[in-house]
Amino acid sequence: LSGAGMIMAAISPNIMWLLIGRFITGLGVGAIITSLNTLAAEYAGPKLRSTMISIFQLGFPIGAILAGYICLWLLDIGTWRHVFAFGAALSFVFVPIVFFLPESPEYLKQTSSTKAAKSGKISTLFSETYRSRTVLISVSFFLQLMVLYFLLSWVPKLIEDMGHSAADGNRAGRLINLVGMLGIFVIGFLALRVDVTKITTFFYIGLAIMLALIASLSPSLLVITSLIAITGFFTHGAMIGLYSTVPSLYPVELRAAGSGWAIGISRLGAVFGPLIGGYLLGFGVKEQQLFYAFIPAALLAAACVFILYRQQKPIEI
Repeated sequence: LSGAGMIMAAISPNIMWLLIGRFITGLGVGAIITSLNTLAAEYAGPKLRSTMISIFQLGFPIGAILAGYICLWLLDIGTWRHVFAFGAALSFVFVPIVFFLPESPEYLKQTSSTKAAKSGKISTLFSETYRSRTVLISVSFFLQLMVLYFLLSWVPKLIEDMGHSAADGNRAGRLINLVGMLGIFVIGFLALRVDVTKITTFFYIGLAIMLALIASLSPSLLVITSLIAITGFFTHGAMIGLYSTVPSLYPVELRAAGSGWAIGISRLGAVFGPLIGGYLLGFGVKEQQLFYAFIPAALLAAACVFILYRQQKPIEI
């Protein structure tokens, strides 16, 4: 689906076909993230789950950084169509690799029973047993992507609007992913020793503090860029905390469905984050003060994850 959607985008004759191609690509990418995250969690087991998911998820910021440079090169030697063609080719290269990945033995064992087949319905996520954890993890994912995509979408432009160069803005934007890799490493290491939901709660509190500092301190390039880099550390670290938490909230037959639901809800946050930033700027909110608006989101996410830590007993893999 991902490869086919990017081929459609690459050869699209108008904007409508381009949008259809991007939509199909999104379906494929969403399924890939959900199923591979669940597979990694089930093979790792409870002790190494958070660390293995951190290693798996480390590919995303690395890929984002590399993709930026590759896209610049492709646009230099060709057009935007070459960017989609390259993405399509890369997708099809991985088809045989993913196709031959072994299925989770736990999933095969559980789904052989009638009970598992019945429990695997999406509606089960909102049954009395799982409703609370489904709502809490979904809200956390939504708020997480809302903050992250606000940062990724608006930081380069906001830095430029503060009187700095476009190159300075782009550099600050790249630091979100670059330093975010360190946050992924750290939360993966700490998760070997401390409950990942507890660590994630502290990461969200750290994120809220950094947003407040960006909004209130000197707008000098060094100060703002340094704070944005540290914000990337907490943002990506917290995201990995959520990805590590969600598999432990459901039994094996519900794990992919639970992950898929939460990650799907998170994409709505990815839409609303940049939109909220744009609307607030349109209403006359100053560039730095814009960061104040996302502090409640970070604190609410911290509260949701802390409740999961205190009230929900994770289901062992």
